[in-house]
Amino acid sequence: YLVKQWYQRRVRELIISKYLADFENIDTEMIFPLLQLGGSNSKIFLEVLFDSITRNSQLSKKALHLLQHINLNVCFQADREQWSNLFDKIADLPDISVEDLRITRRLETEVLRTVGMKKESTMKQTMLYDSQKWYSFFHFSPSTNNNWRSRRNNSSTLQNCVTAVSEGITSSMCEVVAYIAHKMFLPTQEKEVDQFISAMENLCVEKNLKRIPWHIIDLFISTLKYSSKDYAKNFVSLLKRIRQNTVLSSSNRENIVISRSRRVRVDEDEYGYEYKNIYIFEHPGSKRCKLRNCGFIIQHRYKIDDYIYRNTLKLVTDDDYYADTGVHYHNVISASDICKYGVIALTITRPDDTIAELDSVKLPGLKGWWHKWLPDVDINVQLKGSFVSYNVSEYMVAKQNGK
Repeated sequence: YLVKQWYQRRVRELIISKYLADFENIDTEMIFPLLQLGGSNSKIFLEVLFDSITRNSQLSKKALHLLQHINLNVCFQADREQWSNLFDKIADLPDISVEDLRITRRLETEVLRTVGMKKESTMKQTMLYDSQKWYSFFHFSPSTNNNWRSRRNNSSTLQNCVTAVSEGITSSMCEVVAYIAHKMFLPTQEKEVDQFISAMENLCVEKNLKRIPWHIIDLFISTLKYSSKDYAKNFVSLLKRIRQNTVLSSSNRENIVISRSRRVRVDEDEYGYEYKNIYIFEHPGSKRCKLRNCGFIIQHRYKIDDYIYRNTLKLVTDDDYYADTGVHYHNVISASDICKYGVIALTITRPDDTIAELDSVKLPGLKGWWHKWLPDVDINVQLKGSFVSYNVSEYMVAKQNGK
């Protein structure tokens, strides 16, 4: 396996080197595909940038294009000294234009700010799911009228999502999609969908929302195709719009799907239970670790809290909690990059006795949503597995939203 991985990486490096050998004359449209091919390897592209800057008295158009499309956060994390030297050399170019200098300074500042925000976010955010917060979102209404019938209309479903995100009720596109699946009401006017997509796109950038992975969207769509509900086609159309938007969703290339290794019971009594969900995962930021079984634990607690049962999923960062599990934790693991879900195998028997088998998705807090959308069929349900979709786009050399 290791030999195969090394060989594949070496082949990619040779292909990239061949195309970048004559960097100043390369077709600009080739740069982003080469970045995608590079995966998390930033070294080869930084060497090309250094060579271009050394050979020229100003910043070439190709070098500027590469700077704007490479993930400079990855370069910073890989080699901070080299990253600093790169921007120092750019600033020292004798004939660099004022506009190019302004652009590169902005890029440099954005990286420093993002790294600081990411470090703070990683330290603070550990909660993946909280049933109390989920309940607040599902029953959220910006209206002062608390009559639930007044809220069950087509246009308010999407508007409630926008308002809930802007007010900090939710910070995840997975939760937004789950909310829509739960409410089952969608507008038929394309204009309202356009407004929703535009508003959510702005909020995703402003609030740094967790994007929804493509494969989760695909699992929703595969189920909705069998629905006879009036709004099913509208929901599928909306999901496809979200999938096409790189600000709202993350591609399969950006996510690593991790199957739960095992589940360990910590405590169980008449007041509830607690489990350790253990995942083995070598994070791109911890590849220098020489120990085996890097990973993380998601704590699942279902306990009485102030006389109310509270269901929570939490990324554990306390080293003591990892004792005797065979897994050790690195602080590069971030809850903001984790999307936990289950894959459900559905066997559908239609009224005409024809049978269809498909995979569906179960998100925390969204139970049995397929029964609401498929009311006229018999459904046999079986859990196939518990998974985490881990977003590694910040460790990929191609800037994912920068094409």
